[in-house]
Amino acid sequence: YAAKKIGNGAFDHCINLKEALFDYVETIGNSAFSSCKGTSFHRIVLPNTIKSIGYNAFRYCSNLRIVNCYATTPPTLGAAAFRNCHSELKIYVPNASVDAYKTASDWSSYADIIYPLT
Repeated sequence: YAAKKIGNGAFDHCINLKEALFDYVETIGNSAFSSCKGTSFHRIVLPNTIKSIGYNAFRYCSNLRIVNCYATTPPTLGAAAFRNCHSELKIYVPNASVDAYKTASDWSSYADIIYPLT
């Protein structure tokens, strides 16, 4: 999927979503995927073009377990973007960027679950 922006609430409460795989996207709006509780929605792939992830973007996606984010510079992250996702959620980022993500504003609250892509 390619889009410059995924708007606020675009997929809010979508129960049949399986994955979110993006070839190109710069912005994911507030609550864009909030409460996507379908049992098969377990992974998102964010390309190196991502610049901003909004407030509550993936909040309450209770089966979301894997986030692959290819941006070398941590995107701006809204508060509670990944709150109440699966208890085994892991965020994978480029190897050389792990420390930058772990210390970036709002990403730091997820420092314990940020890992290198390889």
